[in-house]
Amino acid sequence: MTKKIPAINQEHLSSDDKEFLKNASVDQIVALKMTGVGGEKTLDQSAKFVKTDYEEIVPGSSNTNNAYIVIGRDRPRGPASGYAGLADTQCGSIDIVVGRNSQREVNFQTQFANPDFKRDAARIYISQKTKIDKYFGLKPRAVSDGHSGIGIKADQVRIMARHDIKLVTGMDGQDSRTGDIHTVGGIHLIAGNTVGTSHSALEPLVKGNQLAKMVEELLYLIDCANTIFQTWTTHQTKINKVVANHTHPSPLFAKPTFPSLENIVIIPQKMLEQAKDTAFDIEAFYNEVNNFRTFWLAQDRPFLSKKNKTN
Repeated sequence: MTKKIPAINQEHLSSDDKEFLKNASVDQIVALKMTGVGGEKTLDQSAKFVKTDYEEIVPGSSNTNNAYIVIGRDRPRGPASGYAGLADTQCGSIDIVVGRNSQREVNFQTQFANPDFKRDAARIYISQKTKIDKYFGLKPRAVSDGHSGIGIKADQVRIMARHDIKLVTGMDGQDSRTGDIHTVGGIHLIAGNTVGTSHSALEPLVKGNQLAKMVEELLYLIDCANTIFQTWTTHQTKINKVVANHTHPSPLFAKPTFPSLENIVIIPQKMLEQAKDTAFDIEAFYNEVNNFRTFWLAQDRPFLSKKNKTN
C-alpha cells in the first residue's frame, strides 16, 4: 500500500525547527518571510550533500530546497565508487538531482547523503565514462561498460516534442572511446525491469508492412487450398455417380444386371446431402476469408500504426 505523505511534511525537521514552528505565531512567520507562499522560504527537510574535493556545486543548489546540480566525476554512491573512485581520467559527470534520500525515514537535518540512484527522488545523470545500467539497476546490463551514458529516472518521466521524436542507434561509426562500432544496437522497451522468464523475455518487434505481406501470402495459400477442395468435390461427385449406376454382366446371356438397391437409393441421397453441405460450407468459408481480407488488408490496414514506425 502506498504511504500517503502530507503536502506540508514537518516530520523529519530538527527538534529546534519543530520547536520554533510550534511556538512561533503567524505574524512572526510572516515577518520572517518563511511562509513558503508566493516565493518565500520555508523550513524543509533535506539531507546534506557529501561533497568531494573534485566536485563543484552550481550556485543555487542547496539542501534548503533539496535540489542540486553537481559537476564532478563519475560516482554513483560514496567517494570510493564509480570510475572516480578508481582514479580514472576522462570520467567527468554532471548530476542533476532533487529529493536526496527521499525514500529513507531519517532526520534530514543530521543526515549526510551521497548520490543514491535508487532512493533519490529524481535524477538526470550525464557521465563521460560510466556503467549506466549497473548504476540504475537496469536489466539486462549493457556488456560495454566504460562508455559515456545519460540516465533519467523519476517516479514519472515524460518526453514531449512539438513535431516528432526519434530513437536512433548506430550513429557516427565510432563511440566516445574512439572505438569502431561494428554492430547496430537495438532499442529495448522493458516494462517492470524484468527479463529472462518465459513471460518477460525480450522479443523482436513486429514490422507492420512485412506482417501484412505475410498475411496476404497466407490468405493466397488458403484460397489455393479452397480451390483444391472444390476441385476434389467435383471429381468425387462424378465418381459417386459412376458407382451409383454401376452394373455387372449377368451370367445369363451376359446381360447387364440392375444396380443394387443401395446404389440406386442410398448413394444418390448421400451425394445430394454431401454436395449441399459441402457447397454451403465452402461458400461460407470463402466469404469469411474475403471478409477478413477486406477488413484487415484494406488500404488503411487498422493493425498498422499511422504515426509510429520501426525498422
